Amino acid sequence: MTDQHTPGPWTAQPDLFDGYFYIEAAGGTVVIADVYPWQAGDMDGAGEAAANARLIEAAPELLEACETLATLLDTDDWIATGRLAVKQARAAIAKVRGTQ
Repeated sequence: MTDQHTPGPWTAQPDLFDGYFYIEAAGGTVVIADVYPWQAGDMDGAGEAAANARLIEAAPELLEACETLATLLDTDDWIATGRLAVKQARAAIAKVRGTQ
């Protein structure tokens, strides 16, 4: 067993037939998760389920931003590391919000 997650990027894809979303990695060869609308009380799949899928899709970028922020606390180069952390965090947030 490994303690490493599947590397990103991850992509949320809608299933056109069953109305759920699946999150894939490695160019579509690995399915990370399925998000079903009825689990979110969202039977048409357009609202909460889509938002949940985007949040899962952004997990690798969110982890990277958090790791950079943690490094920021241990470094003397606050300006460069801080700018990188803010850039990563904003990109991950935009991905989650669907505004990228």
